[in-house]
Amino acid sequence: LGLAALVSNASARPFGANKRPSIDLHGTNFRPEPIDSAHNRSAGLKESAHERQLNVVWQWPSGTTVRLEMANVYGQIVATESSNSAEVIAMASGTRPSSSGVREVPILYNHIALGRSGGFGGGHSGAAIRMVELGATCHADSAAVPMGIASRQEDGSLVASDMSMTYGPLPVSLSTRRRRNAAPFNEGVGSMAADDASLVFMWGGVYDLCYSRDGHFSTIANSSAVLAGARVRVLGVRSPCAGDQWSPPKDDGCLEKERWDCWFGRDGEDIGTGCEFDLRGEGMQSRNGWSVTEGSRSKLSWTNPFAPDEISASGKLLRSRPEYCATRRTETQNLFDERETGSMLEMSANTAASMPMVRSTQADAFTVAACYCPSFSREFGTACTSSDGFEERPCCESYAEYVQNIGAVYFWTVRLCSMDDDG
Repeated sequence: LGLAALVSNASARPFGANKRPSIDLHGTNFRPEPIDSAHNRSAGLKESAHERQLNVVWQWPSGTTVRLEMANVYGQIVATESSNSAEVIAMASGTRPSSSGVREVPILYNHIALGRSGGFGGGHSGAAIRMVELGATCHADSAAVPMGIASRQEDGSLVASDMSMTYGPLPVSLSTRRRRNAAPFNEGVGSMAADDASLVFMWGGVYDLCYSRDGHFSTIANSSAVLAGARVRVLGVRSPCAGDQWSPPKDDGCLEKERWDCWFGRDGEDIGTGCEFDLRGEGMQSRNGWSVTEGSRSKLSWTNPFAPDEISASGKLLRSRPEYCATRRTETQNLFDERETGSMLEMSANTAASMPMVRSTQADAFTVAACYCPSFSREFGTACTSSDGFEERPCCESYAEYVQNIGAVYFWTVRLCSMDDDG
């Protein structure tokens, strides 16, 4: 797809961490350097009471709550919250075009907070959080989970999500914001929060949250990182991002660079291969390393066909012109016979999705992007669940709700012609 490299310069970010200075418990804009007490002692420096406090083994308090916030299509703040160390539900997302020309994110969480009913003590002025693989240690950088793309600029450059592999742990500070009907955050005891975050979850799955009160995660010896006692369940598809010839390397935004290869015969002839998305994890057709974490609705669709690449006279790729998920489809009825299957297919951990047959009028190879709906209600800005009492909510019924780009689908065909055939 010719995607540009991720922007690694934090100063270029519209949502960057530089906009969130750490705030100590006294309310001053001050982020101290990490304290190396062993170095101080070897240099003959006297260890302060504050340093001794930081060196005491600290554990995350019980009763953790996690809160995520995003804005719905009406600009209203929609929150999802866990309680008593339970999982918080989030949804995976990709990017789509906007009227400004910059790619926007349908599901972008702009606030995350960790709290407990008893509040926090001192020594948390440099705090940060990160997300790791379920059951992994907080100190292993290899366990860090790649995130999605928070913005795709007009020049094609990408801005990664906060808490990503690109930008590292997300700084959090003591929040004094009050919210009605949002216990325990309205109890006046505070929470550790990032109030202007840009969080985009790329992969579906269940992940652990790690918290470090001084921002250190790298090694056990120099880290205060601990499991925060709560998990994030992200509704969506997960891919391997294996870094081999068939899969891109593990990185922020790698999911949309995955590929699916399908074939069709001349005049729409069924050549027996079909085009199947099988994430069941078993059987000959299931793809290794792929899985889906589903809500009450779990569906697959696809985009309009990509426009032809721009190629130089020497054969060099000048520009690719992909299509993006969560946009209106207008052209695929000419590609596929959707009369029996429709264009929104059931796909789950128990059900494979088979795309409709290519029409007999389609002669040339083409490419579309595969799009997944993570049980998303665009109108409400939430995930629909079977227990929420609102089964009448519209979920996965609009192309705008198929927000997760799970890779490009290449439809191949071969024509063998007689060397005497001038047609």
